[in-house]
Amino acid sequence: MKSSYSFLMLALTVAFTVLGQLLVKKGMVAVGAAGEAKNVVETIFRGFTNFYVIAGLGGALCAAACWLLALTKMPLSHAYPFIAFTFVLVPVGAKLIFGEDISMARWIGIAFIIIGVWLSYR
Repeated sequence: MKSSYSFLMLALTVAFTVLGQLLVKKGMVAVGAAGEAKNVVETIFRGFTNFYVIAGLGGALCAAACWLLALTKMPLSHAYPFIAFTFVLVPVGAKLIFGEDISMARWIGIAFIIIGVWLSYR
């Protein structure tokens, strides 16, 4: 059964997932790249203590909560394709916020994802 409530929960799942990914990226840009193996633990520690990383992980937690609520009203086989929109919105957000390049091949792939999600809801 597809309801307005379940679609709202799915949309919030996607929104919190995208927000979380972008916040984690922002935090890790501030932390800097991990170099040698001895710096990996320090990088991870600094990541987990960065405000943006913590906020991003909070976004992931909110996404998980919304996902649980969505699944109470909708079959998994109907809900899961909607999650693919994260593969559309995260790259778009990364381009807009971080100036990341998106190749033509990736744009074509993103278009296929959108078409695939649309087909799954027909």
